[in-house]
Amino acid sequence: MTGAYPDPRRVGTEIALARGLEAGGYYNTAKLLWALAYSDEIRRSEIEGVPKGEATLVQGLKALQKELEQSGAPARALDYLKRGLQGVEQRGELGWHDSGDLAVCRSCGTLMIAAIPDRCPGCGAWKLTFRVFLPVHFLEPLEPETALKWLKATPKILGELMAGLDAASISAPPAPGEWSMREAMHHFLLTEGLLSGRVRQLLEEDRPRLVGVSAWAAEPEDSPAEEMLARFRDSRRETVDRLAELNAEQWMRVGDHDEFGPVTLLQQASYFARHDHSHLAQVEAIRRAITG
Repeated sequence: MTGAYPDPRRVGTEIALARGLEAGGYYNTAKLLWALAYSDEIRRSEIEGVPKGEATLVQGLKALQKELEQSGAPARALDYLKRGLQGVEQRGELGWHDSGDLAVCRSCGTLMIAAIPDRCPGCGAWKLTFRVFLPVHFLEPLEPETALKWLKATPKILGELMAGLDAASISAPPAPGEWSMREAMHHFLLTEGLLSGRVRQLLEEDRPRLVGVSAWAAEPEDSPAEEMLARFRDSRRETVDRLAELNAEQWMRVGDHDEFGPVTLLQQASYFARHDHSHLAQVEAIRRAITG
């Protein structure tokens, strides 16, 4: 959706109307208002510019921290933000033990950090009234068939995006400091290794520990992109074949992720399917840049 610069005051109106519509049982109209509010905020951040790089993020977080302190934000939220800010300064993400659950009561807006109580301390609403915030939307579970469909499709799409390009083009970054198609292919290969390993752990171990890995920061590999694509294709085929045999109970097997906390096998499959799509868009952009 495009158009004029979204008025920030409109977001508040959209959310208030969405809540009122929900209270009246007009759920499908309410979801439009929630979507409009989210769309307005995304478009406004695109127009104003999304802060990038640790120095810029730290500057923005410190300004927000000061504003929240002045407005009387909850102490636990300020403590959480302080620890998160220190993590960004040190280029290290908070672990699950440093964060825990994060949820907001849909009835009164009370923010809960670390654990969700059986009753909201603000209004008494019951536990399932809370909206739980996941660390990243990649963890929102897809239907198993949808996750399998897109996990299976990725190697073919990558092959099509690389078709017709010589080794020099595939290895050329579109701009200094950006990934080349070969480096993006290496990232796909690394993350497929993570997915296949986690599938194995979750199916063969009882509540395994899933170690968080920064695959984007891995050292580049010198292998030709075509070779990496072939390895990726073979590994992904094995992964999809194994997932295709699972029953409903197996999809819900749980492991403990260092950063995300308890996650199911379905969430991990959904994570990597969504992750694929985020980087397929990146590879498309690289191809456009190097082919003109």
